[in-house]
Amino acid sequence: MLGQSQATALTGVYYPRGRFPYRQRVLIERNLYIGAKESDDAALAHRIVAEFSPPLFDITVTQFVAAPRAILYDHISDITHMGELSPENVRTRWLQKGHRFVGTNRIGAFYRWTMRGTIDEASPGEAFGFLTDSPSETHWRYTFTDAPGGTLVTETMRKHTPQIRPVVILQDMSGARDRRQNLREGMTSTLEALKRRFETPTPRQTTEPHP
Repeated sequence: MLGQSQATALTGVYYPRGRFPYRQRVLIERNLYIGAKESDDAALAHRIVAEFSPPLFDITVTQFVAAPRAILYDHISDITHMGELSPENVRTRWLQKGHRFVGTNRIGAFYRWTMRGTIDEASPGEAFGFLTDSPSETHWRYTFTDAPGGTLVTETMRKHTPQIRPVVILQDMSGARDRRQNLREGMTSTLEALKRRFETPTPRQTTEPHP
């Protein structure tokens, strides 16, 4: 039985209770998966199986940016900049700076939703990651690697649990029927926007100095 039980894990993340009553709570503490209470046995078992099974979505895109990785990390890790980069994110604000946030997102002209998330990795200049709450339960991660003249920025998203049917229907109606391709295109656009942000000369840079 898994009541109040524990199992080996890969990371430390808190999965809060979602808005839907059938979403139960699982606490991941360092190398342990813990059911919040005995009635969460099924949710705990489901979460463990999901985490150690091949993900439904595992998408990675990489972009070279001619800027130091420390600067790029600082920009990405301030989650409030995400609306400037991602074509799907409208805006994001901190609920608890450096830890919890809420974002407003969109697909197409009519589908809008908000999503909360938790930062689960913050290694300055190296890696930044976060996990979105139920019903999304998607892990996003950015890594920064030195390259000649700049940095290779890699964005990865992984989703282990199936999306709930009402959300799938809304995505389909909004033009994201091939959600995998839709996500890949959005991630590519995000890193391209980051590249433009740090490689496009400012007016001061393009102005010839006075003699």
